[in-house]
Amino acid sequence: MSVGVNMKPKQSWINRHKKEMDCMKSKDPITFDELIEGLLQLFKEGKENVDIDEVIAFFNRYENDPEDWKKFAKWDKYKYTRNLIHEGNGNFNLILMCWPEGAMSAIHDHSDSHCFMRVLDGEVKEIRYNWPEQSSKSDGSLQESSVTSLPSGNTLYMSDELGIHKVENASHTDKLVSLHLYSPPFDFCKVFDERTCKRTNINMCFYSKFGQKQDVRKLMKPSAQTNTNNITFTCK
Repeated sequence: MSVGVNMKPKQSWINRHKKEMDCMKSKDPITFDELIEGLLQLFKEGKENVDIDEVIAFFNRYENDPEDWKKFAKWDKYKYTRNLIHEGNGNFNLILMCWPEGAMSAIHDHSDSHCFMRVLDGEVKEIRYNWPEQSSKSDGSLQESSVTSLPSGNTLYMSDELGIHKVENASHTDKLVSLHLYSPPFDFCKVFDERTCKRTNINMCFYSKFGQKQDVRKLMKPSAQTNTNNITFTCK
């Protein structure tokens, strides 16, 4: 007596996998859903197996539509915000950052992670610095290595191997929205005083998660077990 085997689930998986692979190989514009699906594929094996140029090219294929991300865009009038969109497959975080006019980050590192930043709306200004132990100015302040401005539609890459940096919205009339991917995810980094090179550890949190604003006061309150020596908190 033969027993029938339903092959449809397996075939469905094969068809879906083939579609994902075809999408990765194509150079055509992609939707937001296709962007996320592709990123899950690109980062499924972790940081060490990431092709940086391939990820940049894939980000640039996203055909920006504000309807895709406006529900995640939570703003603060005076500072930039970090809004979690997707936790990936445990190998990355996808974050929407909203920068009001004139907002800027501190000079910071990336905790040995990849950082990709796709500019969605507005123009970003990035200033890179050498690590203090590599070179600094004669007065002991940080040494700039480059200044870059990128309009919407472009993707920037940064890592600790390239130095440290700060990001800003230099416009005083237009907002800036950028999509960031960090792999592996991290919840702390170091920030640097430009004048003295002094570094401070920063614990980070999200202004919103999956479109829901977080209670920043609770998130910034350290627990009794937290060692707060030389640590500050930011939900920017």
